[in-house]
Amino acid sequence: MREIEWVKSFAPTVKTKLRLDDKCLSVTTAWKLPYANEIRAYKNTDIHSSDFMAYETDLLIIKNIENEIWIPRVIAETKFGGSNCWKTNCQSTKIMMLPAGGRLTC
Repeated sequence: MREIEWVKSFAPTVKTKLRLDDKCLSVTTAWKLPYANEIRAYKNTDIHSSDFMAYETDLLIIKNIENEIWIPRVIAETKFGGSNCWKTNCQSTKIMMLPAGGRLTC
């Protein structure tokens, strides 16, 4: 089993438990979430050229606001097959580490 398959195996459980508290919450996996937007050129006062950078999240919890409008709430980076202190310290403080094969409690 690969990491993304492992995440997809428990994502429905996370979604079900979250929605017990808030029907606006949802869960997705392998979503490419933009984290930076570079404006490369302007034409007068309008943006002429821009580009964004994105990374693929393992597990993304979002809050749906209205039709097709949502806010990212939690980004979970997972490690399948083990981790160590060095790898963990290299991750952002926003990341939640879940042990491979461990129990997920919500």
